[in-house]
Amino acid sequence: VTSMFAVLGYLTENADLEAAFITARRHLNAGGLFVFDAWNGPAVLTQAPQTREKTFPGAQEGHSIIRLVRPELDVFGHQVRTHITVRHLQNGRLVETIEESHLVRFFFPQEIIYYLDKAGFTLVSFTPFMAMEGIPTARDWNTTVVARAVEPLP
Repeated sequence: VTSMFAVLGYLTENADLEAAFITARRHLNAGGLFVFDAWNGPAVLTQAPQTREKTFPGAQEGHSIIRLVRPELDVFGHQVRTHITVRHLQNGRLVETIEESHLVRFFFPQEIIYYLDKAGFTLVSFTPFMAMEGIPTARDWNTTVVARAVEPLP
């Protein structure tokens, strides 16, 4: 089972995360692998999400796109609500504004191990994102987790 690109981070309630892990386990035979990525709590708290703005040239002459990202860190809830505003400019004049918000959970290693164990997995590796080895540090915002389904199914 593969769950990449912060999918599990959108499960902000413990019950939803537990259900997702159990569902992944039910789709695997013993020995099968569950691979997912997650935001690394120590890095999120150490680096803290920052407001960022970036301007991109448009596909047509005189057009540009400005993307503004404003995060709100919820340390107690292990979440970051990211507010995104995208502005389309034509010759310096505002043509369109699009706004959206995303609530994403970050995780701590022992928390992930707990939920994996509860769902019938054993941890194989917990590495910096897309690395084959190594232990995530407070500088590694994203991680890759590999877990193996164990018998019997809980």
